[in-house]
Amino acid sequence: MGNATSGMLSEIHEKTFRRRRFQSNTVHRGRLPQLDRLKILSIDFGDPTESIPAFLCFVGMPFCYSIVEGISLGIISYVVINLLAGNAKKISPMMYVLAVVFIVKYILI
Repeated sequence: MGNATSGMLSEIHEKTFRRRRFQSNTVHRGRLPQLDRLKILSIDFGDPTESIPAFLCFVGMPFCYSIVEGISLGIISYVVINLLAGNAKKISPMMYVLAVVFIVKYILI
């Protein structure tokens, strides 16, 4: 029974993987991503307290080779920039906690 189940699951996985790989290669081969799907274009660049942390998060991910590092740069910069701008009430308590945790992480590394 175990061998039959394992065989069926492996067959389903193989067919699904092949189908996804084929679809992604045919859809995106030789074309740039569509601009309306880029989330960076929906950022309000008129408000620096929102745009600078979003930009640092967006740019930090590929340069640091880590999604977590990019998000941590965005969270830390969001908290610091909003504190400097006088928007302390705008920041949730969880953002303060996350910013402190990420700063301690960078200090200890």
